[in-house]
Amino acid sequence: MIEPHSHRDPDEPPPPWHQRIVEAFRTRYGTYGENGLGWRLLTPAVFILAGALFVTSAVNSGGTDLRPGRYDDLADLAADRSDRIADLEKRSARLQEQIDELTQGLTSTELDEANAALDELRGPAGLEGVTGPGVTITLDDAPERVLDDDQGDSLLKLVHEQDIQAVAN
Repeated sequence: MIEPHSHRDPDEPPPPWHQRIVEAFRTRYGTYGENGLGWRLLTPAVFILAGALFVTSAVNSGGTDLRPGRYDDLADLAADRSDRIADLEKRSARLQEQIDELTQGLTSTELDEANAALDELRGPAGLEGVTGPGVTITLDDAPERVLDDDQGDSLLKLVHEQDIQAVAN
């Protein structure tokens, strides 16, 4: 008969489960030495980190390929593009029909009146070129005697960029 490694009496009942776990840990830890504990903790941490990266990648991809390669099925690609072009042509035709309907709804007198009103507003809107004398605006700092006066903030007596911008606006 093979002798067990334990030095316990065979008639004696086995120790409780938690004591056997502690004894097994001590036995195993003693065989691995100091480096064994580090590797045993590092390995699960690496696997947990890899799993977290895998889950993050899956969530961010939203069910699509994050690194799509070449499109190998050219027939499907051509069919998809043809369908898209056909849809755009249908949409263009519908919009052109709407334009035609709206244009037919206008009478020539209404259109002439709208164009005349538009022509009258071109000048005030600044859409026509003009000639002649313009407006001259002069912005100067306060006179020297006012600047030298110690009353009030001297920066308020100077023309600044925002002053020029306000006049231009």
